[in-house]
Amino acid sequence: MTINGEGGEEVSHLLSMVARVDMSRWNKDYDIDYTQLAKAQRQNPTPAEKLMWERLRNRRLGGFKFRRQHVVRGRIADFFCREAQLIVEIDGSVHSQQEQRVKDVDRDIEFRIVGYSVVRLSNDEVLNQTEAACQKVLDAVYDSLHKQLDDSSQQPFPLLEMERDAPKGQGEV
Repeated sequence: MTINGEGGEEVSHLLSMVARVDMSRWNKDYDIDYTQLAKAQRQNPTPAEKLMWERLRNRRLGGFKFRRQHVVRGRIADFFCREAQLIVEIDGSVHSQQEQRVKDVDRDIEFRIVGYSVVRLSNDEVLNQTEAACQKVLDAVYDSLHKQLDDSSQQPFPLLEMERDAPKGQGEV
């Protein structure tokens, strides 16, 4: 089955990428101090990152706490909301190149495999449609939180409670 998505990419191609994700790359590379690199990036933000940070900092967006240029599993996320397990990436023009798009998809899949949600915004979106970009981030926060609630409600704990409260001889399989 082949389903074409935005940009003509095929779902089957994305699924094959999931199969080849090398999770060993998530081990910290000790040759690179990601914390220092993130600190340096915080000191030299792009105009889009600077504008978005003004909207996210100090719980300004929906009361949610965001960190900027934060190290997440050996990667540096532009913005990170721990509560929602959400990564926000602001993409410049280099991200429209095919090679970089493949790297971005790989990175997004790696994050999603371990439970993070990812939202990508272009510099243009942030700079020229700031309110819409902020709303997109807020929607992603709520979607991620709802997903977490749905996932937690799928746990078998209610069954354990029912078995504990059942009279002897009942509730056993």
